[in-house]
Amino acid sequence: MPASAKTTAPSIRAATSASLRARFSSCMRRQIVTAAGAIMIAVFLGFATDPDPVIKMTGIGLATAVLVDVTLVRLLMAPAALTLLGDRLWPKRKRRASRMGAPSTATGR
Repeated sequence: MPASAKTTAPSIRAATSASLRARFSSCMRRQIVTAAGAIMIAVFLGFATDPDPVIKMTGIGLATAVLVDVTLVRLLMAPAALTLLGDRLWPKRKRRASRMGAPSTATGR
């Protein structure tokens, strides 16, 4: 197969702009974060079946905290922050690239 016909899987390094990197990373992790959050909520809601009111409140409180964390923080606010901060999130990458003689993606050269 010729090299031009090969298809490669998308990678975070292939995304050149900060918004593309943020979009790529949030899309790849969204299902994992949602599934992990659902498992944790199910476990913590299991504490609600305990007759002790302290354990019951702890379970419901932790389940609510995980729900807020998964939906608001990890699925909405983190990708938004990545998009808004842009290349300012990757200062070491820019410095390393400039030391190697490669053009920086932040300046568009």
